[in-house]
Amino acid sequence: MPNNAYVRGRSREQKLVNKLRKEGYIAVRSAGSHSEVDCWAYHPKLKQLRMYQLKSKKGARKLEETVMWMHSDVTARFI
Repeated sequence: MPNNAYVRGRSREQKLVNKLRKEGYIAVRSAGSHSEVDCWAYHPKLKQLRMYQLKSKKGARKLEETVMWMHSDVTARFI
């Protein structure tokens, strides 16, 4: 039987991907990657790339630290 936290996280990621696709993004989950990014989304008309790290309120940590590996030209917005 799968871990409940994994199932909830996967469900949240899939909901986000579905929402983004409806908005015109090409969106994917980076399932099993163990990377800093859970979901990637690119909007071809806007030429906008979005990266998402989804956290529950219980498991939240400072996301500013999570994105420190990115280049300084990248702007992170926490929503």
